[in-house]
Amino acid sequence: MVIQYRLTACPELCLGVFIKGFGEDIKADDEQLIAQIISTKTPTLNVSDESMEIPELDSNGRVVSPTTDLRGHCEQGRTIAIHSVVVDPNYQGKSIGTILLNEYIQRLSVVKNADRFALIAHDYLVPFYERVGFESKGLSACNFSGGGWYDMHAPLLADN
Repeated sequence: MVIQYRLTACPELCLGVFIKGFGEDIKADDEQLIAQIISTKTPTLNVSDESMEIPELDSNGRVVSPTTDLRGHCEQGRTIAIHSVVVDPNYQGKSIGTILLNEYIQRLSVVKNADRFALIAHDYLVPFYERVGFESKGLSACNFSGGGWYDMHAPLLADN
């Protein structure tokens, strides 16, 4: 439900890597998702518990109180909150995550509909995100899924 909400609310902030017809069980014309980034926008500097949630939606899937409900995607937000960067385990260690993040940052920097990128990361992933331009801001106040996260920020790329 959460991923469906994010893909519906702001598909322009999501990116996937697909391969076609590769592997024993995949037909030549079939596509397989091997990596993805799913994001929303938030009015806060950091990914927060509220930005991780889904707002109250009406029967048509629209946010009931878009100007006051800060849960989920807030179009007026100036921070792109990256909720997940996922690479299929069969394709990890092949630089796909690095390439995907670099492409994502490049694409959204051109659009200029935000001021920064933010995410929360486990301690062992902090060096990975630092290598692609994020800066650790220390332990996060976000308690999503038990907490223990680190806030990470990256600016939009200049001259785009």
